[in-house]
Amino acid sequence: MIKVAFSIIMAFVLAGCSSRPVSMNYYLLHEPVQPSETQDITTWPSIELRSLSIPEYLKQRSLIVQLSPSELHFSPQHVWSEPVEQGVVQSLKDNLATNHKFRLQTQRLWTNSAQSGYILDISIDDFIPAYNGMVILRGTYRLGQSQQPGKIIEFAFQTPLEKDGFAHTVEKMRELVAKLANQIVTGIEAH
Repeated sequence: MIKVAFSIIMAFVLAGCSSRPVSMNYYLLHEPVQPSETQDITTWPSIELRSLSIPEYLKQRSLIVQLSPSELHFSPQHVWSEPVEQGVVQSLKDNLATNHKFRLQTQRLWTNSAQSGYILDISIDDFIPAYNGMVILRGTYRLGQSQQPGKIIEFAFQTPLEKDGFAHTVEKMRELVAKLANQIVTGIEAH
């Protein structure tokens, strides 16, 4: 009788342990900010983002960390709240607008036909916190004007992680997207 009662109590204890909810953490690559004022951006130079490609390992929800030169860890409890492609586009758009007064468009619907716009294609090869304590953003982009072939530029940015945790890592990833925006604008200004 005691063994049966003990077995029932242990079953309830184990059931209580197994039904504990898993804590999920959600992250945004772009930083939602409240605009200080409404402004007319019609005359700002425009950049049409024609394409953005990312590696397969970034096409899922889990945040990733590189553990060794060949091993990745996908965190099931730390996930993107939006697809990485959308986060990159939004972060790049925010940086170009806030820091450089450029409009990033993902479709021709919002472009001003009277303006000479730029066309941008981005191919990201790596965007990851690496095993050496650095966050890496590496790839190529093509930047040109509508009637010209444009230049293909390689980029490779990195920044050190000063703290542990995915929240800090995402902040560093934002910094790297800002560096990419700066390089794109520098290329336009030199054109």
